[in-house]
Amino acid sequence: MNYYERHLGDYTKATAHLSMVEHGAYGLLLDRYYITEDGIPSDQAHRIARARSPQERSAVDAVLAEFFSLVDGVWRHDRCDAEIAKAQTKIEAARKNGARGGRPKRTDEKPTGFPLGCDLVTQAKALQSPDPNTNTKTPPPPDGGSDPAGFAEFWDSWPQSPRKVARKQCSAKWKRHGLKSQLPAILAHVEAMKHSKQWRDGYEPAPLTYLNQERWGDGLPVEAETQTESGYL
Repeated sequence: MNYYERHLGDYTKATAHLSMVEHGAYGLLLDRYYITEDGIPSDQAHRIARARSPQERSAVDAVLAEFFSLVDGVWRHDRCDAEIAKAQTKIEAARKNGARGGRPKRTDEKPTGFPLGCDLVTQAKALQSPDPNTNTKTPPPPDGGSDPAGFAEFWDSWPQSPRKVARKQCSAKWKRHGLKSQLPAILAHVEAMKHSKQWRDGYEPAPLTYLNQERWGDGLPVEAETQTESGYL
């Protein structure tokens, strides 16, 4: 990606406590993440952020620990992964339109009754492939393989949002750590958290972060516990 949106409100809210050096480190890490469309290798993080002094290295370590998750030797960032997935969907749609010769030209032979341009937008949307992140059914397993036991139930229970990405990595994590035995506890926790203010406001973690940090063991917010006890769930 040669361009990415910087949501100033979200960024300022999340980073107001950072020092100038930490801001600089975070910006360099984000630039590299979007340019490569991939995570930050843990053994290259200091070099990527141009950190040479102990203070600079410490700033990089602090930013990584707070905003990234270490997965198999690579620092992952939920928001970056979600934005990259959205961009790839748009790029693929544009590529398919280009292969068809671009948007169809408007003619006056068959009036549609819609304002100028509306029918073209509708046609372009109709040609796009469905976004896998909004599919309510479990998508086919990655690479033609099969899901580990219990994973499909977990994936289907997760709320639909731009953060619901990295299905292949989640499946591998589930299998590697034998999380089938934790399925009842995980499903109950996810269902309860859907009704918490944090998740309803769109601040749920990415599924991979949830699994990596074993969030189902953190307990429930007070409001979620209250709703459960009162029969809300």
